[in-house]
Amino acid sequence: MNKIKILLADDQTLISQSFKIMLESRDDNLEVVGIANDGNQVLEFLETVTPDIILMDVRMPHLDGVETTKIVRERYPQIRVVMLTTYDDDNYVHNAIAYGAAGYLLKDISMEELIPAIQMVMKGMTLIARRTESSEDRRLVGANEKPGPQAENILHDLTHKEIEILKQIARGSDNKDIALQFHMAEQSVKNLVSRIYVKIGVETRKDARKIALGLGLVGWQEL
Repeated sequence: MNKIKILLADDQTLISQSFKIMLESRDDNLEVVGIANDGNQVLEFLETVTPDIILMDVRMPHLDGVETTKIVRERYPQIRVVMLTTYDDDNYVHNAIAYGAAGYLLKDISMEELIPAIQMVMKGMTLIARRTESSEDRRLVGANEKPGPQAENILHDLTHKEIEILKQIARGSDNKDIALQFHMAEQSVKNLVSRIYVKIGVETRKDARKIALGLGLVGWQEL
Protein backbone atom coordinates (compact mmCIF):
# COMPACT_ATOMS: atom_id res chain seq x y z
CA MET A 1 0.00 0.00 0.00
CA ASN A 2 1.39 3.38 -1.04
CA LYS A 3 1.87 5.90 1.72
CA ILE A 4 -0.20 9.07 1.76
CA LYS A 5 2.23 11.92 1.16
CA ILE A 6 1.48 15.04 3.20
CA LEU A 7 2.78 18.59 2.96
CA LEU A 8 2.30 20.71 6.09
CA ALA A 9 1.95 24.47 5.60
CA ASP A 10 1.93 26.62 8.74
CA ASP A 11 3.85 29.72 9.76
CA GLN A 12 4.30 28.24 13.23
CA THR A 13 7.05 25.69 12.68
CA LEU A 14 6.51 24.09 16.07
CA ILE A 15 2.96 23.16 15.10
CA SER A 16 4.10 21.60 11.83
CA GLN A 17 6.88 19.67 13.51
CA SER A 18 4.49 18.38 16.15
CA PHE A 19 1.99 17.27 13.48
CA LYS A 20 4.77 15.52 11.57
CA ILE A 21 5.97 13.56 14.60
CA MET A 22 2.49 12.55 15.69
CA LEU A 23 1.21 11.63 12.24
CA GLU A 24 4.16 9.47 11.31
CA SER A 25 4.35 7.80 14.71
CA ARG A 26 0.63 6.95 14.76
CA ASP A 27 0.22 5.61 11.22
CA ASP A 28 2.88 3.92 9.06
CA ASN A 29 0.89 4.75 5.93
CA LEU A 30 1.34 8.50 6.42
CA GLU A 31 4.49 10.32 5.33
CA VAL A 32 5.15 14.03 5.80
CA VAL A 33 7.23 14.91 2.77
CA GLY A 34 7.72 18.57 3.59
CA ILE A 35 7.03 21.59 5.79
CA ALA A 36 6.37 25.09 4.45
CA ASN A 37 6.09 28.32 6.40
CA ASP A 38 4.02 30.28 3.88
CA GLY A 39 2.30 29.99 0.54
CA ASN A 40 5.39 30.88 -1.48
CA GLN A 41 7.27 27.99 0.08
CA VAL A 42 4.37 25.68 -0.73
CA LEU A 43 4.53 26.61 -4.41
CA GLU A 44 8.31 26.24 -4.49
CA PHE A 45 8.02 22.80 -2.92
CA LEU A 46 5.44 21.67 -5.48
CA GLU A 47 7.86 22.38 -8.31
CA THR A 48 9.86 19.29 -7.29
CA VAL A 49 7.56 17.10 -5.16
CA THR A 50 3.85 16.35 -5.51
CA PRO A 51 2.15 15.40 -2.23
CA ASP A 52 -1.25 13.75 -2.07
CA ILE A 53 -2.64 16.25 0.41
CA ILE A 54 -1.70 19.62 1.90
CA LEU A 55 -2.74 20.58 5.40
CA MET A 56 -2.81 24.34 4.91
CA ASP A 57 -2.85 27.04 7.56
CA VAL A 58 -5.27 29.82 6.69
CA ARG A 59 -3.35 32.85 7.89
CA MET A 60 0.28 32.90 6.77
CA PRO A 61 2.61 35.79 5.83
CA HIS A 62 3.47 36.78 2.26
CA LEU A 63 0.93 34.45 0.62
CA ASP A 64 -1.91 33.22 2.79
CA GLY A 65 -3.59 29.84 2.68
CA VAL A 66 -6.59 31.03 0.68
CA GLU A 67 -4.62 32.44 -2.26
CA THR A 68 -2.24 29.49 -2.11
CA THR A 69 -5.15 27.08 -2.29
CA LYS A 70 -6.49 28.85 -5.36
CA ILE A 71 -3.14 28.56 -7.14
CA VAL A 72 -2.55 24.95 -6.07
CA ARG A 73 -5.98 23.82 -7.26
CA GLU A 74 -5.47 25.56 -10.61
CA ARG A 75 -2.00 24.12 -11.20
CA TYR A 76 -2.29 20.77 -9.42
CA PRO A 77 -5.96 19.72 -9.34
CA GLN A 78 -5.02 16.22 -8.20
CA ILE A 79 -3.66 17.55 -4.88
CA ARG A 80 -6.21 17.75 -2.09
CA VAL A 81 -6.04 20.74 0.25
CA VAL A 82 -7.52 20.86 3.74
CA MET A 83 -7.51 24.17 5.60
CA LEU A 84 -6.22 24.52 9.15
CA THR A 85 -7.84 27.24 11.22
CA THR A 86 -8.15 28.41 14.79
CA TYR A 87 -11.65 29.74 14.19
CA ASP A 88 -14.73 27.82 13.07
CA ASP A 89 -16.37 30.85 11.42
CA ASP A 90 -13.39 32.15 9.49
CA ASN A 91 -14.42 33.74 6.18
CA TYR A 92 -10.99 32.87 4.81
CA VAL A 93 -11.89 29.21 5.14
CA HIS A 94 -15.12 29.52 3.20
CA ASN A 95 -13.30 31.37 0.41
CA ALA A 96 -10.72 28.60 0.27
CA ILE A 97 -13.46 25.99 -0.02
CA ALA A 98 -14.91 27.99 -2.89
CA TYR A 99 -11.51 27.66 -4.58
CA GLY A 100 -11.64 23.87 -4.26
CA ALA A 101 -10.29 23.02 -0.81
CA ALA A 102 -11.52 19.64 0.43
CA GLY A 103 -12.76 21.19 3.66
CA TYR A 104 -11.33 22.48 6.88
CA LEU A 105 -10.38 21.36 10.35
CA LEU A 106 -9.55 23.12 13.59
CA LYS A 107 -6.02 23.28 14.91
CA ASP A 108 -7.05 21.73 18.22
CA ILE A 109 -8.03 18.51 16.45
CA SER A 110 -6.78 15.30 18.06
CA MET A 111 -4.79 12.63 16.23
CA GLU A 112 -7.75 10.29 16.72
CA GLU A 113 -9.76 12.70 14.55
CA LEU A 114 -7.06 13.92 12.19
CA ILE A 115 -5.83 10.59 10.84
CA PRO A 116 -9.29 9.28 9.88
CA ALA A 117 -10.05 12.71 8.42
CA ILE A 118 -7.01 12.51 6.14
CA GLN A 119 -7.99 9.02 5.05
CA MET A 120 -11.54 10.11 4.28
CA VAL A 121 -10.42 13.17 2.32
CA MET A 122 -8.20 10.89 0.24
CA LYS A 123 -11.30 8.88 -0.59
CA GLY A 124 -13.02 11.95 -1.97
CA MET A 125 -14.89 13.06 1.13
CA THR A 126 -15.13 16.64 2.35
CA LEU A 127 -14.30 17.43 5.95
CA ILE A 128 -16.33 19.99 7.85
CA ALA A 129 -15.27 20.58 11.45
CA ARG A 130 -17.01 22.96 13.83
CA ARG A 131 -15.96 23.91 17.35
CA THR A 132 -19.57 24.04 18.50
CA GLU A 133 -19.88 20.28 18.05
CA SER A 134 -18.29 17.45 19.93
CA SER A 135 -15.79 15.34 18.01
CA GLU A 136 -18.42 12.68 17.33
CA ASP A 137 -20.68 15.29 15.71
CA ARG A 138 -18.11 16.42 13.19
CA ARG A 139 -19.36 15.40 9.79
CA LEU A 140 -17.47 14.07 6.79
CA VAL A 141 -19.62 15.00 3.81
CA GLY A 142 -18.97 13.32 0.48
CA ALA A 143 -18.78 15.76 -2.38
CA ASN A 144 -20.89 13.46 -4.56
CA GLU A 145 -23.32 12.18 -1.94
CA LYS A 146 -26.93 12.05 -3.10
CA PRO A 147 -30.05 11.26 -1.08
CA GLY A 148 -31.33 7.72 -1.59
CA PRO A 149 -34.91 6.39 -1.60
CA GLN A 150 -35.15 6.61 2.20
CA ALA A 151 -34.17 10.28 2.04
CA GLU A 152 -36.84 10.95 -0.56
CA ASN A 153 -39.47 9.37 1.70
CA ILE A 154 -38.42 11.56 4.62
CA LEU A 155 -38.54 14.71 2.52
CA HIS A 156 -41.96 13.75 1.20
CA ASP A 157 -43.29 13.75 4.78
CA LEU A 158 -42.04 17.27 5.49
CA THR A 159 -43.73 20.50 4.49
CA HIS A 160 -41.77 23.19 2.69
CA LYS A 161 -41.55 25.23 5.91
CA GLU A 162 -40.32 22.21 7.87
CA ILE A 163 -37.63 21.51 5.28
CA GLU A 164 -36.44 25.12 5.48
CA ILE A 165 -36.27 24.92 9.26
CA LEU A 166 -34.41 21.61 9.07
CA LYS A 167 -31.88 23.30 6.80
CA GLN A 168 -31.34 25.96 9.45
CA ILE A 169 -30.87 23.27 12.09
CA ALA A 170 -28.23 21.72 9.83
CA ARG A 171 -26.45 25.08 9.65
CA GLY A 172 -26.33 25.23 13.44
CA SER A 173 -29.05 27.85 14.00
CA ASP A 174 -30.92 27.76 17.31
CA ASN A 175 -34.67 28.33 17.70
CA LYS A 176 -34.22 32.03 18.40
CA ASP A 177 -32.18 32.54 15.22
CA ILE A 178 -34.73 30.60 13.18
CA ALA A 179 -37.59 32.63 14.65
CA LEU A 180 -35.87 35.87 13.67
CA GLN A 181 -35.12 34.67 10.16
CA PHE A 182 -38.66 33.48 9.44
CA HIS A 183 -40.40 36.25 11.42
CA MET A 184 -42.05 33.73 13.71
CA ALA A 185 -42.62 33.45 17.44
CA GLU A 186 -39.95 31.36 19.10
CA GLN A 187 -42.61 29.07 20.59
CA SER A 188 -43.97 28.43 17.09
CA VAL A 189 -40.50 27.40 15.97
CA LYS A 190 -40.19 25.06 18.94
CA ASN A 191 -43.49 23.44 17.98
CA LEU A 192 -42.38 22.97 14.39
CA VAL A 193 -39.03 21.57 15.45
CA SER A 194 -40.79 19.05 17.68
CA ARG A 195 -43.02 18.05 14.77
CA ILE A 196 -39.94 17.64 12.55
CA TYR A 197 -38.32 15.39 15.15
CA VAL A 198 -41.35 13.11 15.10
CA LYS A 199 -41.48 12.95 11.32
CA ILE A 200 -37.80 12.11 10.84
CA GLY A 201 -37.64 9.83 13.87
CA VAL A 202 -35.15 11.62 16.12
CA GLU A 203 -35.19 13.01 19.64
CA THR A 204 -32.29 15.46 19.67
CA ARG A 205 -31.07 18.43 17.64
CA LYS A 206 -27.78 16.67 17.08
CA ASP A 207 -29.51 13.73 15.40
CA ALA A 208 -31.76 16.05 13.39
CA ARG A 209 -28.67 17.82 12.08
CA LYS A 210 -27.09 14.51 11.10
CA ILE A 211 -30.23 13.53 9.21
CA ALA A 212 -30.32 16.88 7.41
CA LEU A 213 -26.68 16.60 6.37
CA GLY A 214 -27.20 13.01 5.28
CA LEU A 215 -30.15 14.06 3.14
CA GLY A 216 -27.99 16.63 1.40
CA LEU A 217 -30.25 19.51 2.43
CA VAL A 218 -27.19 21.63 3.12
CA GLY A 219 -24.01 21.40 1.08
CA TRP A 220 -20.58 21.80 2.65
CA GLN A 221 -20.24 25.19 0.95
CA GLU A 222 -23.04 26.52 3.18
CA LEU A 223 -21.60 25.39 6.53
